Amino acid sequence: VYFSAHWCPPCRQFTPIFGEIYKELKSRGKNFEVVFASSDRDEASFAEYHGEQPWLAMPFANRDLKNKLSAKYKVQGIPTLVILDENGDVITKDGRSAVMKDPEAFPWTPPTLAEALGDSFVRADGSEVSLASMAKSGANVGVYFSA
Repeated sequence: VYFSAHWCPPCRQFTPIFGEIYKELKSRGKNFEVVFASSDRDEASFAEYHGEQPWLAMPFANRDLKNKLSAKYKVQGIPTLVILDENGDVITKDGRSAVMKDPEAFPWTPPTLAEALGDSFVRADGSEVSLASMAKSGANVGVYFSA
């Protein structure tokens, strides 16, 4: 879901770049679709801006649905690209950064817990614990960042 608007300078910068990436992915047969959720101020601005985009859009008149989606995904500003999997689960709420960082990384799935943290941890007494053993025991993992 692409939250954007005609009047927004960062949106006007990102949209054509993202449009080219979208067309390239589609030309390679990637199963990917984008739905534009407009924050435009009027129907004419929406129509003009959507006319520059290669993807689908929610009807401009459906403001309630757009607002519900903005709340659901906690959209704080635009442009925001929320990437969902085939079940509607969030892959990333920061799709704009993911796409710009590596357009070839479709579908921009974040690293797994093991990829992000590694598999070996140390207790205060020096003994080691593996991520696999925590997962096997059903443990929930919290990551504590400290300065």
